[in-house]
Amino acid sequence: MKRQLPRLPSEPMAVQPLEQAAWRAVEEEEHIERAQFYNDMLLETDLQRVDIDTCFFKGCKFSECIIQKSYVTDAVFRDCDLSNVHFEDTNFQRVEFYNCKLVGTNFTGAILKHVLMSECLGRYCNFSFAHIQDSCFQTCDFTKMGMTEAKLTRILLEGCCLTEAEMLNTPLKDVNLTTNDLQGIRLCGSELQGAIISSLQAVDLIRIFGVSIQD
Repeated sequence: MKRQLPRLPSEPMAVQPLEQAAWRAVEEEEHIERAQFYNDMLLETDLQRVDIDTCFFKGCKFSECIIQKSYVTDAVFRDCDLSNVHFEDTNFQRVEFYNCKLVGTNFTGAILKHVLMSECLGRYCNFSFAHIQDSCFQTCDFTKMGMTEAKLTRILLEGCCLTEAEMLNTPLKDVNLTTNDLQGIRLCGSELQGAIISSLQAVDLIRIFGVSIQD
């Protein structure tokens, strides 16, 4: 898997107020593009069918925002709070999330290509029915995450907490799970066909098949 990086310009981009950029996107149908946003907040904003292109966000908080059926391309979110944001059916291409809060964030039906999530808090977030391709998830807390009937193609899961995550009917073929915490993960069993697990994980996962180990 070779993940493509966000294509951000080498020259400095303009720093803009986040609320003003969002207002122009909604009222004047402008793209949010080629801009930087620092330590800003956006409250209860509906940004459906909006393009966010070539942007850098640091320390921003999106509260009760709806960014559905949108396109987010070549963007970086660092130290941002995107908890409970609605990203349903949104297309992410070459996007990175570093140390972001994604508690309860809804990615249902989203398309994620060449996406990185690193050291993010993603408890209760939802990736059900999402298509995730050539993407990397590193050292994230996905406790009680939902990922039902998602399609995964060439993804890397490394050092993540998947405790009590629900991944029903999401094929994990060729996914290396050996460095992740799978305690209490919820599967039917068929999802594990072709997955890579450790011997210690196998002892815990065998319960899914109704088998117990007796010494």
